[in-house]
Amino acid sequence: MTEETADKAQAGAASRAKKPRGHKLAAILSCLLWAAGFFLAFVVPAGSPSIWVPDTLLLLGFIPLLLVWKPVWPWFAFGIFNIFIGFVLLVAQFLPESSLVGDLPKVRKHLAELHVWLVWVAFGAAAIFYGALRLLQSGVRWLMSRTGRR
Repeated sequence: MTEETADKAQAGAASRAKKPRGHKLAAILSCLLWAAGFFLAFVVPAGSPSIWVPDTLLLLGFIPLLLVWKPVWPWFAFGIFNIFIGFVLLVAQFLPESSLVGDLPKVRKHLAELHVWLVWVAFGAAAIFYGALRLLQSGVRWLMSRTGRR
């Protein structure tokens, strides 16, 4: 191995060592938020004014991981899926129990009492908005680089 190759290898190793630190921090923060949300899901009773907090913490747990991931499309996917889940939760509130079979009335009751649909829709809309801003920013940078301005 030549001296130049060894220097490049050390520089590459140094840049790789710095990069995962942010990723590790994001993973730890996500795990802490998920653990707090999961814990509160068992502590906060149904009908409580704070019933939205467990779902909020669980969804907030995804944000650090999405921030360290470079592509924009995960923000759009996260937003679309959350909005879909929010609308499923909204529909579940209005389903008549007579139309459900087996254990589905218990599931409907759980979804209606313990999960706030608005939290999911709000997070979905915010993720899509943020993704659109990042996409717009990338587009402006690309256009400026094509026209020769910096």
